Amino acid sequence: MFAQKAGEHYQVVNAIVNGHRKLTVRQALTFERVLNLEEGFLLMLQTSYDIELYKQSEAEKCASVTKHNPNVRSILFWDVDFKSLDWIRYKDFVIRRIMERGSAEEINEINRYYGNTSES
Repeated sequence: MFAQKAGEHYQVVNAIVNGHRKLTVRQALTFERVLNLEEGFLLMLQTSYDIELYKQSEAEKCASVTKHNPNVRSILFWDVDFKSLDWIRYKDFVIRRIMERGSAEEINEINRYYGNTSES
């Protein structure tokens, strides 16, 4: 019924609702008119959805790049639970600790893991 009123095929509406297809400006304006919504509301929802997808994609990329923890001695992190250390969240702490107490090999490993971390 809604698809008919909006002049769209129900498959198109279904694909948009299920996140398989993006909402176009024309469709958004038409749907808003049919649903008596404020103009631009549906496009703002689409934009918010796109932002969340982008952030999720970036987080997945980061997780895949840093899937394996750096090869450093656990004794350098005597004051934290080494096995559950969040290497991304505590990046600054890890770099500072390795630069202060790590061997040359561990410093090279951290540079490889995070990219060049030379202290400025």
